Amino acid sequence: EPKYKMILVDGYKTDELIKNISLIDPAKKFIPGETLIFLDELQEFPEISTALKFFKIDGRFDVICSGSMLGINYRKIESNSVGYKKDYEMYSLDFEEFLLANSFCEIALNYLKECFINKKSPELSIHNKVLNLFKMYLIVGGMPEAIKIFVESKNIFRVKEAQQNIQNYYGADASKYDKEHKLKIKRIYDMVPSNIENKVKRIQYKKIENIDDVRYTKYIDEFDYLISSGIVLDTKAITEPKFPLIQSSSKNLIKLYMNDVGIFTNVLYQTNINAV
Repeated sequence: EPKYKMILVDGYKTDELIKNISLIDPAKKFIPGETLIFLDELQEFPEISTALKFFKIDGRFDVICSGSMLGINYRKIESNSVGYKKDYEMYSLDFEEFLLANSFCEIALNYLKECFINKKSPELSIHNKVLNLFKMYLIVGGMPEAIKIFVESKNIFRVKEAQQNIQNYYGADASKYDKEHKLKIKRIYDMVPSNIENKVKRIQYKKIENIDDVRYTKYIDEFDYLISSGIVLDTKAITEPKFPLIQSSSKNLIKLYMNDVGIFTNVLYQTNINAV
């Protein structure tokens, strides 16, 4: 809430923050050892990260922060409290988690793992069930909202609506925090679906701003922004297929993909519908 951005007016120490929060909302109670402070949408107020060090030293309260693209926004703050916090990077659900969300029990999962380790074929009924769920995973993907809708309703149309909303949010979020490069960032992100459909699937830099003879280096900041934020996944061309692959990779030849298989297949679906 915007009104809470004033809690740093007296500094970063815990007592000052608690005092200022209490002034805004006297109903909030802070009980040492029992109160959890949850700071959501941290990217909107990255300066609060500096206070994490003081919360840790103080020790009376547990603090959780969440938000998108936090690593990029750390450059806007005085200190990101290194050594006083633990970072977790969240990803969309993988196939195993998708199975669990769809009531696939742990016993059956352990059985599949044993079959894999021992190179043994699973029972046909389990194989068919897992294969059908895998095909559905390719459509639904791993975004929690999409999976929740699928589990509760099995309505694929509603799932695709949720995926489209997430994709639109990513597009807006991709260009929200970097004012200098935001138009090019948004343009590159919007180009991902069409590149997948093209015969030449890698990024063609001249199409970003319709400028001929332009090179990768002109847009290196924009690509770094999109990839570092996790909004897209990148793959690079290699000149020689030997280990480690990164030594023969070419930064100038790059392909971008959506960061979730459900959004990826939804983009392909929408592209084909529009083409028809």
